[in-house]
Amino acid sequence: MKKFENYYLGLDIGTSSIGWAVTNSQYDILKFNGKYMWGTRLFPEANTAQERRIHRSSRRRLKRRKERIQILQMLFDKEIAKIDSGFFQRLKDSKYYKEDKTEKQTNSIFHDKDYSDKEYHQDFPTIYHLRKFLLEGNKPKDIRFVYLALHHILTHRGHFLFPDMEVSNVTEFSNIFSELKQYLYDEMDLDFEWKNGKLNEVENILKDRNLAKSEKEKKLCGIIELEGKIDNQRKAMIGMMCGCKKKFSDLFQNENYRELEISSFSFADSSYEEKEMN
Repeated sequence: MKKFENYYLGLDIGTSSIGWAVTNSQYDILKFNGKYMWGTRLFPEANTAQERRIHRSSRRRLKRRKERIQILQMLFDKEIAKIDSGFFQRLKDSKYYKEDKTEKQTNSIFHDKDYSDKEYHQDFPTIYHLRKFLLEGNKPKDIRFVYLALHHILTHRGHFLFPDMEVSNVTEFSNIFSELKQYLYDEMDLDFEWKNGKLNEVENILKDRNLAKSEKEKKLCGIIELEGKIDNQRKAMIGMMCGCKKKFSDLFQNENYRELEISSFSFADSSYEEKEMN
């Protein structure tokens, strides 16, 4: 740079990038070794200690949940093996396609001659129907039903980290959405982000009473951060956020749910809670 008498070095410093340029006193970009002296450097945005702490807490929570499930399986293994030796293996393989499973068949829970996943989902559209069934009557129940109910209780038991927290005091949309995003990732392995700086727009769209539910869904689907076309599961989740009616088969990615008597629902349905109770 000794051959340049007077020059300016300009920097544009951001949270994840630095832009730079070298000019003369007339603000013309200078050259060095035949190349213009300007450019940018990109780097990952820094994470706060709070964000790292949240991820660390999530890892510990998931580890403890996994240990609880392992203990539960150990307690039930002997009795369940007497009637269904492949029960736990089917649960373990439920996330795979048929050709990738240990036992080459479509059922993920029940594979008896007279009782399969189809009959199970017809009898119990949700896990809460099963839990209600187990609480009623004095007749002996299938031990696999008991295991499934206890498994759900242990994996969805909630936490007690904020005993003094008042729901009425929760006013920050970003905090609420962050918790929802973390829950969907932990429980459904569903991850989605909004495009940079669009979270405020998401809040405004959801709060806009002049927009129809379908319009809200269309707008939100347009600003979700994805590499390719939005899939049915994410579209169903976004639609539910807007109050649209969505199918269980799309939300949980399970074609067996298409044959249920109640195969779809909406949080905006005024009779939703009444239907759940019945």
